[in-house]
Amino acid sequence: MKGLLAGLALLLAASTAMAQFKDSGWYVGGGAGPTYLQSVCDGFQNAGGYEGCDDTSVGWRVLLGKKVYKYTFLEGEYTDAGEANIVAPGNTGTIAINPRIASLFLKFQVPVAFQERLGIYAKFGGTYYDTKYDGTGVYSGAEGDDGLDTAIGAGVSWRGWEHFSILFEWENFNDAAVVQNGDVNMNSISVLYHF
Repeated sequence: MKGLLAGLALLLAASTAMAQFKDSGWYVGGGAGPTYLQSVCDGFQNAGGYEGCDDTSVGWRVLLGKKVYKYTFLEGEYTDAGEANIVAPGNTGTIAINPRIASLFLKFQVPVAFQERLGIYAKFGGTYYDTKYDGTGVYSGAEGDDGLDTAIGAGVSWRGWEHFSILFEWENFNDAAVVQNGDVNMNSISVLYHF
């Protein structure tokens, strides 16, 4: 444990000692993390119950962004939020609910420490969601939905290398889970490449 802490301290010291990074302001990246499709299980419980309901999954995302002003970024993102899986009462059918979301965010990031390597940020934007329902048995006729709504996010960024940074982020996509207007929440770790 002491060796791990010492190594982390050396990495931190080395990265903060480097000169300020210069790039075009563009970045591209991707990440993954756990997702929660809010209200999905409650919606099916209210509609007649279920034998089993799993409203958590693992999602992934890709993104492209550009610095447009000091501390201000414009960011486009595609997110696949994974699946919620429901088994009908008596095992008479199953359904998988898979939200896919395209988003455009305005992101505000403020450096807080280590020569501007560590930053905190918030972002606000609009989304287009396309939520697919893949049903069998009693759920075979279920249809998905699509639409426009809002999204928010917040996180911490660490830029310890010239071309790479790491993000730890929480995002909320409004109504994308569709059932009872449930939101999609995602916690993710992402790697960005700056060029």
